[in-house]
Amino acid sequence: MPRPIRKFSEEKLYHIVLKSINSQTIFENDGDYDYFLKRFSKSCKQYQVKICAYCLMSNHVHLLLKFNDNNLSVLFKSFGAEYVPKYNYFHNRTGSLFKGRYYSKPINDDLYLFSVVRYIHYNPIKAGICVNLEDYKWSSYAEYKKGVDNIVDSSFIWSIMNKNDFDKLHKKGEDEINQFIIDNSINPLSYEELCSQAEKLLESNSIDELMSIMKRAGISKSKASKVLKIDRRKIIYK
Repeated sequence: MPRPIRKFSEEKLYHIVLKSINSQTIFENDGDYDYFLKRFSKSCKQYQVKICAYCLMSNHVHLLLKFNDNNLSVLFKSFGAEYVPKYNYFHNRTGSLFKGRYYSKPINDDLYLFSVVRYIHYNPIKAGICVNLEDYKWSSYAEYKKGVDNIVDSSFIWSIMNKNDFDKLHKKGEDEINQFIIDNSINPLSYEELCSQAEKLLESNSIDELMSIMKRAGISKSKASKVLKIDRRKIIYK
């Protein structure tokens, strides 16, 4: 069972995506992947930003970053100012490399956190690059499995789940991930989470099971009836 998750308003945890201009290839060879990771890791240490998960694809990058101060924009400006000119020099090109401002989405609940970790690591399989997660060289999955922190800082992830939970999360099919979270989350799902995931939850749980979940979460019967789309009088909390 994972340990209680901390408040993300205090943690400042973000899912970041860097995309190349015109979806062009930005990693031509192993040297490009390696240089990006080393240079970005160095910048993160300089600005006290932790890399909790990552995956480098040929034309974009997924990152799960945790920081203490509002320093992400400064980090990326500093990184880009040093990385892009050197990349251009190595590849005999000029101009920008990444498409505008980086995509960033705050992670405010454990439902999204688990989904992001799994989503980041599954990118190569979805793209048809490999069959097994451990076969892809340029993601943090291998670091977590081997128990080494070369680029990733695993301390946050291990503070909310153990290795067995990590394995279960990555073995579950996409349709089963919500049930995994329900079964393993210390904090009950919020009303907003239940609303956003209602359709999938109803596919994999009985009405009685969902009523039990909502009772544990402290959801009122009137709100539960809206999520389940049934008459309030049929909501029975045992």
